[in-house]
Amino acid sequence: MPGDVPGPDDQTGSDTMWESRPTDQSPELTLTQIFTALANHRRRVMFECFRQYDDSVERSNLVDYVVTSESDSGTSDEEKEEEEEEELHEQVAMDIHHNHLPRLTEMGLVEYDDRSTTIRYYGHPLLEAILEAATEAETEADQEPER
Repeated sequence: MPGDVPGPDDQTGSDTMWESRPTDQSPELTLTQIFTALANHRRRVMFECFRQYDDSVERSNLVDYVVTSESDSGTSDEEKEEEEEEELHEQVAMDIHHNHLPRLTEMGLVEYDDRSTTIRYYGHPLLEAILEAATEAETEADQEPER
């Protein structure tokens, strides 16, 4: 739905979020290519966003999702926070457009139509299983009390 962008905290549980999408269009990737795709935190967040959408996602919705994930909500000065948010939004949009989408397109994981700004994610069962394990480990590490 336009304007209704799910956020990183809108996950309904790992079973639902990470359910593998069977598709003939999943590319054949080496383990090195999969780890390369997942090596960057921003790309991992992008994959989380792709899983929120059934078929395709608009680039602007992807950027909003990543910005929401990366935003520091601890700032109290609203004007400063708004300026930083706009700057982050521009940086994220440029990075996704010029860096991450071309890499993922080259790997065959996404199809990106620059004119319509639509991104289609084809799914990859092994990539998603590794991402799920990494996300769970990161969540558990975040919940452990500091010593």
